[in-house]
Amino acid sequence: MIPEQKTGLEIRKHPRVNKNIKGDYRLVLPEERKERLPLETETISGGGLMFLSSIPIKEGAHLEFRLFIKERPIEFTAQAVWTNEQPGLNNKQPVYATGLRFNIITQEDITKLLMS
Repeated sequence: MIPEQKTGLEIRKHPRVNKNIKGDYRLVLPEERKERLPLETETISGGGLMFLSSIPIKEGAHLEFRLFIKERPIEFTAQAVWTNEQPGLNNKQPVYATGLRFNIITQEDITKLLMS
């Protein structure tokens, strides 16, 4: 197989699935933000997820999440791995796509998220 660098292909440990699950999050570290902000996931994998936010989230930040499957919350922590600014629609403020790696979550909850 040709190495990733030469082909430009992305090699992932966990395949992503498109899942739009509503929930909320709060920044734990470094800022200890107490307010919870709404979110909807874009993609989920066995190792993390990606969502859009109205605020930039710094790489390395720790967050607490609640995602709701059939009105029941799945709670976990994750760490921001990357954030990319994207232009807003109709000249509105930009949005930020953020990729996260799960820190504390059960395998059972990952399965629920992927199978919902």
